[in-house]
Amino acid sequence: MSAPSLIRTSVCNVLVALLAAIAVIASESRALAATAIVTTDSGPVEGLVTTAMTEFLGIPFAAPPTGDLRWQPPQPPTPWTTPRDATVFGNHCPQAFSPFGLETDTEDCLVLNVYVPVHRGFPADARRHRPVMVWIHGGAFSVGESDVYDPARLVAQDVTVVTINYRLGALGFLAHPALTAESPDGISGNYGLLDQQAALRWVQRNIASFGGSPHRVTIFGESAGGFSVHAHLASPLAAGLFQRAIVESGAFFTQPTLAAAEPTGTAFAIAVGCSDQTAACLRAAPVDQILANWGTGLSSTTPVIDGVVLPQPLRNAFARGEFNRVPIIEGSNQDEFRLFVALLYDLVSAPLTADQYDAAVASLLQIPLDFAAAITSHYPGRRERAPNPAAGELPVRRGAWVGDSISVQPPGPVEHSGTHERPAAARELHAPLLDAFRALRQAAGRAHATLAEANRGHSALVAGADAAAEAAKLLQLRSPVQHIVERPARQLSAR
Repeated sequence: MSAPSLIRTSVCNVLVALLAAIAVIASESRALAATAIVTTDSGPVEGLVTTAMTEFLGIPFAAPPTGDLRWQPPQPPTPWTTPRDATVFGNHCPQAFSPFGLETDTEDCLVLNVYVPVHRGFPADARRHRPVMVWIHGGAFSVGESDVYDPARLVAQDVTVVTINYRLGALGFLAHPALTAESPDGISGNYGLLDQQAALRWVQRNIASFGGSPHRVTIFGESAGGFSVHAHLASPLAAGLFQRAIVESGAFFTQPTLAAAEPTGTAFAIAVGCSDQTAACLRAAPVDQILANWGTGLSSTTPVIDGVVLPQPLRNAFARGEFNRVPIIEGSNQDEFRLFVALLYDLVSAPLTADQYDAAVASLLQIPLDFAAAITSHYPGRRERAPNPAAGELPVRRGAWVGDSISVQPPGPVEHSGTHERPAAARELHAPLLDAFRALRQAAGRAHATLAEANRGHSALVAGADAAAEAAKLLQLRSPVQHIVERPARQLSAR
């Protein structure tokens, strides 16, 4: 063998040996790092220690909601005795492919992840009683998962972070007469919220073993996660499960009652081949059929007012002060809805035309077309000249009205908590629009109620006119908003 060949062979042998040594060292290091063991009330879990945090991943907080447990409240997991591997993430809950989540049909998904700051290592780190933040992911209650969020910046501030999965889409929010009939509480439809509350109960029972304080728990979430935070604020079942709340772009639009949601469940049952409308047939339906026959729109999946998990609409609970009183931070990204403008219109068919703009606003905000026109006058789809702030004109931001509307949905828990001022983000919004949104929603509700009752007698007619007039007086805005609000009163008086 020539000298160059010997040199190349020697170098290759050295590189192979080095790579093998590195692999062995890495393997041994990982094995050595993954030795932090914590005992939960279901059994011990073995997490991975890194330089920044100790990660306990894929811990079951409830039994797999499969078979007879599909569309049932979450049940305790089966206990185990030997340390469970908690170094890899668990399954995502069933969902179709989307830009916001990976496609999966695995129902065994009720797991959570715990991230613990590293100081002196376990068991010393388990005695620190740190604040705890529980993250609820978004995704329109239809997509998303717990493991795509990086907790590093919070953990670096000595916070124990928990991220959770919960059932999505039809598997998490189907309301159906057969499911309601078999429930001891006579309810169905809020299984995803019950999963979240089961995870919060797990935190209360176990987080002290990870160095967190069960008395310093903050729940926080974005989009559907923010909606979920609102729901837990209004749910009596969540009382005492958290001490603080943060809502990020957590719009809560109209929630259907259980009775109103059940016909959708009945139609869904037919679509998946259960014309007999039995719970047994529904539980036997393949996951792919469930995913294929459930809506994918922004409002296709939503919690329902069932009288138990959610006793009343969220806005009513907040207006009456009937919610879990804790310190709250609430805000919204002003232009967040640009993403959904693209998903709902631009990428589906074509950008909205000027003629379609008012109708789209009316549909999304669930308000009369005339009221939508008053709003879009402040948010024109296009403008030939620069906006005039003195005239109340805003820059062209088609979709920005949604962010403003979300931020001022009346009434919110922050504004009715009695001890917390309005969010800074809301104070920075276009001031006339804040009043306009509030007054338009109030006047719309009163006017609609009045018109519905008008045929029942002159007394209801007069009362409605007085209510609309009162709303117009409280509004104290100039045209066109005042014109829109006063119109129902004039129409009623003319009848």
